[in-house]
Amino acid sequence: MFSVCVDRCYDRDPRIGTGNFQVVSEVYALHPVKVEPHVILSLALYKLVDPSPEVREDALHMLHVLSMREWQPSALELAASAAGGSAGGLKAQEQQQQEDFALEAEGGSGTVVVMGALQDSCQQFQFDLAEKLARCAVFHGLFLLHMLHPDAIGVTL
Repeated sequence: MFSVCVDRCYDRDPRIGTGNFQVVSEVYALHPVKVEPHVILSLALYKLVDPSPEVREDALHMLHVLSMREWQPSALELAASAAGGSAGGLKAQEQQQQEDFALEAEGGSGTVVVMGALQDSCQQFQFDLAEKLARCAVFHGLFLLHMLHPDAIGVTL
């Protein structure tokens, strides 16, 4: 069921896509949903360039939750790394983790940085790609027309 909602986040109607994304991001943040990390990562990165500031904020939050779930070292990994090192290393890691949790509880995290021009860069890429595709389509259309009706076009290809 969750994967269907994720798929609907890419709907061509922005209202449907945005509504589904906001539900998906809230459910993902509050419940341990079984979904591949690359699916959530792709969705969050896609929504980071959305025109709506609320959607971009939800995408940032989703990236934060994803990084905490998937790439935050577990207690077993911390213990294993401490067993190979000194006891002081374990205390330093525990203190860092407590500071991270305290920072998260305050509602912020210094780990996510978004470039201000990301949305503009994405839109510029889309415009450039659309222009190149349009030029190719015109060329291919003229080529096909010339192949089907050589006398229809005064230009030789």
